Amino acid sequence: MEVSIETERLLLRPFTLEDADDLFEMDSNPKVHQFLGNRPMTTKSEATDTITNILKQYERYGIGRLAISLKATEEFVGWSGLKYECNVRKEFNYYDLG
Repeated sequence: MEVSIETERLLLRPFTLEDADDLFEMDSNPKVHQFLGNRPMTTKSEATDTITNILKQYERYGIGRLAISLKATEEFVGWSGLKYECNVRKEFNYYDLG
């Protein structure tokens, strides 16, 4: 996937497997999930699996979650974007903005 979005301070870009450590560091923190209804990651392999699934979304649907970093420092600060969701609701598939 070739999409990147820039703001004055942020870069939203496709994930790579090199983001696994940063994703794990953020998503293993229980405070991150307080209002999401998810459970924190407990192993770095979960971060790698998550990114692998995102990369598959890029291939299958041409979209997927994006990594967010500060432009000035390239520090990973989060993730967001569209995801084609086909597991949560049994009645229909949909695009989820997360």
